[in-house]
Amino acid sequence: MNTKPTRTFRGVWIPAELWVNSNLTAVEKILIMDIHSFTKDGDGEFWKSNETIATDLVCSLSTVKRAVKKLFDMGWVEIETRGKYRFMWSTAKFKMDLMVGQNEPDQVQNEPKPGSKWTTSNTKSNSESKPKSNSDNYDEIIFELFGDSDEVTQAWEVWEADRKERRIKKYTERGLRLAITELFMLSAGNKMTAVEIIAQSIKHGYQGLFPIKSNARNVRPNLDREQAAQWANK
Repeated sequence: MNTKPTRTFRGVWIPAELWVNSNLTAVEKILIMDIHSFTKDGDGEFWKSNETIATDLVCSLSTVKRAVKKLFDMGWVEIETRGKYRFMWSTAKFKMDLMVGQNEPDQVQNEPKPGSKWTTSNTKSNSESKPKSNSDNYDEIIFELFGDSDEVTQAWEVWEADRKERRIKKYTERGLRLAITELFMLSAGNKMTAVEIIAQSIKHGYQGLFPIKSNARNVRPNLDREQAAQWANK
């Protein structure tokens, strides 16, 4: 027996107050409204897997996972696992926040001036929205090389933030792909080794990525409890 809910699908409509929310990515906006379209009447459930969502939105699994987590942390989505299946639905808080957003007077959408180099509309809310830089596509490249890996993606985010703090020039689009490819080769595709390589560069203030440098004097030998205590106190 098929217990999945059905609906007549006519597309996903995004309200203006949600569209101009600069704190959400396009994936997050579409996803919350897709979930809401299944569950807005209070008796439906959204059953799509992360793989299905990624296929629908043409994005990586890591992007979907971050979007689901963010919507959950915001209190906009409830999640329940039954056996091997996951179900989600929009919350009363989401509906309330949507209503509050309808009364925000400073949420406007500004079209670019004639002759502007931007060919798409520039959406503004309480804070200025910025065009996506070339180095913001790292999650897609990581997914291509390492597969679905939140560990590598999160480590790379910290690496980018560290480079910015140290005022190291941002990667170009080509440089970004080369850097992540180099990380993949240095780690032989091992996700945890890749994380260690990034951590090593951050710890030592390197500007690039290098193989793990072992120091025999600092490598803990295989000792019993008493010997380990003596080794740690050297």
